[in-house]
Amino acid sequence: MAKGRSYTPNTALIQGQRDVAQSQALANTAGGAAFAKGFTGAIVKGIEEQEKRDAIRESYLDDLQNPQNMRKIEDGYNKQAITEFLNNKKEAYSKAVDCYSKTKDRGCKEKMEEIKYSFSNLNSQLDMFLTDKKSYLDSFQNGQLVDLPGDEKYTELYTNNGGFNIEENGDLGMNVGGEYNKYNDVVGKWNVENNIYNTHILKSSFDSKTNGQAGKIFNRDIQKNSTSAVLKQTGYDGVMTATRSDFGFDDQYILPNGQKAGKMTFEHMFANGMLSDKYYDGSLTGVVYGKKNTDGKGWNLGEDGAKWFWDKNNSKDLTNLVAEYSTDVNETMHGQGVAQRQAVLQQQQQQKKNTPWYLQESQAKAKEVDNVIEQGITAESLAGITMSRSANRGIQKNDDGTFTIWDAQGNHTDIDPRKPEEARQILYGLAEVKSIHKGKGKYD
Repeated sequence: MAKGRSYTPNTALIQGQRDVAQSQALANTAGGAAFAKGFTGAIVKGIEEQEKRDAIRESYLDDLQNPQNMRKIEDGYNKQAITEFLNNKKEAYSKAVDCYSKTKDRGCKEKMEEIKYSFSNLNSQLDMFLTDKKSYLDSFQNGQLVDLPGDEKYTELYTNNGGFNIEENGDLGMNVGGEYNKYNDVVGKWNVENNIYNTHILKSSFDSKTNGQAGKIFNRDIQKNSTSAVLKQTGYDGVMTATRSDFGFDDQYILPNGQKAGKMTFEHMFANGMLSDKYYDGSLTGVVYGKKNTDGKGWNLGEDGAKWFWDKNNSKDLTNLVAEYSTDVNETMHGQGVAQRQAVLQQQQQQKKNTPWYLQESQAKAKEVDNVIEQGITAESLAGITMSRSANRGIQKNDDGTFTIWDAQGNHTDIDPRKPEEARQILYGLAEVKSIHKGKGKYD
């Protein structure tokens, strides 16, 4: 059975000089003790001094602790690299301690401090690595991860396929695909879905349809400028991730070729020439991105497709295109809302044509009563209800806050605003509302 790899420090690196150590071992035996009597005073003194230096080194090495986060790193290449770094540094530290204990040289002391800092710094870097690795894998599990060109290094590093390089001061670095990066420069810079844009576009799409249903106009300039502003605040990487994400707001949007956008990303639709001519012919950005197919259907962008997306210098143009697409979708949603409104109005008009005049009149009176109850009973609002001629609208406000309505024969009916549902039913009767139109309000 193969033995597991050992990551314990190499204690041989911190031993004293060989000859002195052997003499010390002899002195600790019975024969050695007798032999040691014959030693010169210089040898005995050397043994004593060596013991002092060893004690000093051990004291300093106790203070130079292994990074605690090393224990959380899985066995494998990275842990081996960390162990080798620590052992080499401990050897250098032991020499610096020996130098300082003998000479009190400031340079030796500074070397000791540098090594202590490298251990502390490495521990901090490992902490960042472990925290970022968890966030990265959690984002992947939650379906939020979006890989942009260059993000391959994170896949390698956070799946134990990429190796650490540990710099002299304890900084981590990584070599992936022939490219070296300091970990400090790339930590946390992997990309997730642009949730700021996602929230904005889902709301604006919903509002566009709702406004259409309410008969409100659609303003393209306001819509596009609003979306552009949201995209700009997320930075060029936020705009890039927006092109590689499917946010769901456009699933039913019909492309020029008659196909639904469905789960396709903007990048896919653009690169495959599936959008309308204005996206490719320079109308929006002043740049022509491809050639129109000979059959007049779609565009050919060549092998590069949407490669220019990933140049941050093109972020302004990319923002313009994505905002234009979002506005196109929203305008379609608004149109659907308008169509639904028109269908409802036509249905209502048809129903009105088929409804006898006396039922239309009853329904209108019911609305008058309902409005009075909802907005608050006053003498003026009561006078606005179309009551039967016999009621005669003789209306009096009483000291207790109630109202009295007198009819032509001198009979009266009391209305108490504090009992709105009771008042509603009384007013329905005075207005001669048909039973089918007698509804109930929010006071039920």
